[in-house]
Amino acid sequence: MGQAGLIAKTLAERVEMKPSAMSKFLHNKQSIKLAQLDCITEALGLPHACLYESYVGECYNEETQRFRIERCKEFILHCYQAGVLELAQSLLDALLEESKKHLKVVFEIAEELFATQHYEVALSLYERIRLIETNLLADHLSVSYLRYFQIVRREFHRAIEPAIDLERFLPHLPTRETRMVAYLTLARHYHVMSDWIKMELYADLLRETAYGHDDSMYGYALVLKGGALNEQARFEEAVVICDQYAEINDEFREFARGNKLIYLVNMGKQEYINDLISYAIRSKEIEGSFKPIMLYLWKHNKTEELGRYISTVAPILQPVKNLTSPLQQKYYLYFYYFKSLYHFEVNQQAEAMESILTALQLADEVQDFLMMKQVNALYLKYSDCATSEQSKRFIDRLLEGGDMDMKAKVFTFVAALVVTVGTIRWEDFGIGY
Repeated sequence: MGQAGLIAKTLAERVEMKPSAMSKFLHNKQSIKLAQLDCITEALGLPHACLYESYVGECYNEETQRFRIERCKEFILHCYQAGVLELAQSLLDALLEESKKHLKVVFEIAEELFATQHYEVALSLYERIRLIETNLLADHLSVSYLRYFQIVRREFHRAIEPAIDLERFLPHLPTRETRMVAYLTLARHYHVMSDWIKMELYADLLRETAYGHDDSMYGYALVLKGGALNEQARFEEAVVICDQYAEINDEFREFARGNKLIYLVNMGKQEYINDLISYAIRSKEIEGSFKPIMLYLWKHNKTEELGRYISTVAPILQPVKNLTSPLQQKYYLYFYYFKSLYHFEVNQQAEAMESILTALQLADEVQDFLMMKQVNALYLKYSDCATSEQSKRFIDRLLEGGDMDMKAKVFTFVAALVVTVGTIRWEDFGIGY
């Protein structure tokens, strides 16, 4: 106050406190709320949270020798949000040392952090609950497994074991809403994993749970169900599903229009390919159509049409580094794989090699070892076209991060196949078919 040239009365006016209350506070005779401390900090021109170290005592009741739970909860949450992590952690440790029952408080803090997108901090709290809680039927434990999976699935290589953990706790999720979120997230996860049976299973569970309660979730369940049927070559069933969710609202009617075209093309109905291409470009919903369009054009030797399609969508592609979900990465993986096939076909080896390296990166990030095998095989077939710098990037990508043992096995298998067979045809690997 002296440095800021303020007296108690002036400071009280600035933070809307009574002068008498300010005086008692300054003489350590009255407690203070965290919001008031933040106002005082701002009024004094100090950095936010710089006085938090002095506030810890406000969270403890000297008379009862117990923590003031609500005040602790508020303070820990604000510490995490302000980046004062060590202080939050030490108070959290003390709280749990007082009683393991305070895990519910930890959960409530984690939920607030999750809702405000402080994901990594929330993740550490959900992990603590998973490690400490011994009551396997506790609601906060099952929801912590769900939240943990929701967060880590953004980086696919971290999500495989948490998905299995969540499946064990599905029966214990306490509300219809949490169960719907779990089914939706697991169905999308298994979509990326190309596990069509599990994708269909969780789409069905979501459909049953959402029916009559949540039209949006019900619609997404049908969309996922149709996608799973399509990947199992059950095209006619998938088309029927499209007609069902087209009746929900305009958004799902648009989804149905595009997805039905995809299923008809995959069914072999050539007359719909141009409609699908036009729809994808017009609606800007191009990602989900990469695979069906490019696979169709390649299988039917429509090289010129494939080249035109690539040129048309290239300007509206997102940079690979900006892709926000594993499913997007999966879609772009197909695009760059077929793009490399096209460029090799038209003798544009430099461009083809760059597409291969991008596809390899994406296959690695979504842990798609089938596609990694195919990309490796294509690279090895044309490895003489690679520059020394591209060769180094190829080897580095195979060896860095992820499951190195699996990558080594994939690499060894493909290398042996190349040596044995001498040449590789794209049909030998049949992408998903």
